[in-house]
Amino acid sequence: YCFTESTKTSSVFSFSNFSISSPDNNSLTLTSSTSDNLVNNNTSGTNPTVRLKLDSAPADSYFTLKYVVYGDVQGNQYNPEQVPQGLVVTYYNDIYSRGVAWNTDNTVEENALYYVKATDGMTAENVDWTSGDVQKIEAISKDTTDTTGKTWRTFKAHVENLDAGAKYFYRAGSEETGWSEVGSFSIEKAKEEITGLSFIHVTDSQEESSAGFQKWARVLKDAYTRDPGAAFVAHTGDIVNRSENVNNFYMEEWMYAFDEPMTQIMNGVFAPASGNHETLDYVFTDRFDIQWADYKEGDEELKYGGCYTVTYGEPENGLVLISLNNTAEAWNYDTDFKLYQQVWLVEQLEKYSNYKWKVVQLHEGLMTAGDHTNDGEVETMRDTLPPIFAKYKVDLV
Repeated sequence: YCFTESTKTSSVFSFSNFSISSPDNNSLTLTSSTSDNLVNNNTSGTNPTVRLKLDSAPADSYFTLKYVVYGDVQGNQYNPEQVPQGLVVTYYNDIYSRGVAWNTDNTVEENALYYVKATDGMTAENVDWTSGDVQKIEAISKDTTDTTGKTWRTFKAHVENLDAGAKYFYRAGSEETGWSEVGSFSIEKAKEEITGLSFIHVTDSQEESSAGFQKWARVLKDAYTRDPGAAFVAHTGDIVNRSENVNNFYMEEWMYAFDEPMTQIMNGVFAPASGNHETLDYVFTDRFDIQWADYKEGDEELKYGGCYTVTYGEPENGLVLISLNNTAEAWNYDTDFKLYQQVWLVEQLEKYSNYKWKVVQLHEGLMTAGDHTNDGEVETMRDTLPPIFAKYKVDLV
């Protein structure tokens, strides 16, 4: 049991016949819990995080208790390391697709993505997962061993051609080893009906612990509170702090990064760019199910972080988002970036030149007061990329 101080909220519901022991072995009886920190307000999921009120605690003291139980409503009990963790949703190849990726330990042989189109009255809590309407996508997997020596298995599954304007519910995992919480896909309207959009931009969440990533989770939650209709979250890199090399790679950071803001991540869309803290071979591209751009022979362009393009709406009112990987740790400018990725960038800007709004995202800012503004590769790209952006009338970088 992991206890951390938390904030009291006003929404309360009751439990009964439930007790826990504190670290000093004093028995504490659980009398109530707020729903603020519950995923889908559901305590029967496989990975619940609940906020507790204890009858022997001060009146205004609440605690967060993680991993109360691993099981489901049928009473199946699961090993917590076999249950999907760090689940993240991206666009796969367009806004009518979704890619989903998650981790387990390497004892889990098979996982799948299950999804169903929502009907009137359907909620995350009452989905009938035995219904014939539920679709199943078998996940592919890849093993990665981090600096601790532990081997994690990353699963990926994606869905294409989802219905415009529809809502879907989904979960990942298996009956044998456990399920993720239930998330949702809210699919954009038909292209011709899209007249505008808003999105959230964040960067450098870059923590190392669950407690550290709680700060990032509060930021993301507040952003969605301010703009609940945001189409996606553009994250311009350094999602985690330690994924740079084999001696400094901790997979748990990726799980903390997506599990702490789980409600927002599982019910939104994440559009990431690679930063210099996630340049270990394939660690970035392995962690997201995105159809990465192929602009170099083999898969070398995926080794240190991938690139991709997403379009939104019809060209006359639409937006194109081009995601680059411009970190010096990944690329030598003259022999790699300039010869390959920059050529691909120009091709994309020419291809989508008729889109009203053009956005390019990258990690190392070209014009910034940040620490790296006078690094050699930043100075080089500051000389070469802005003229390209100007030529093709890029609106936002």
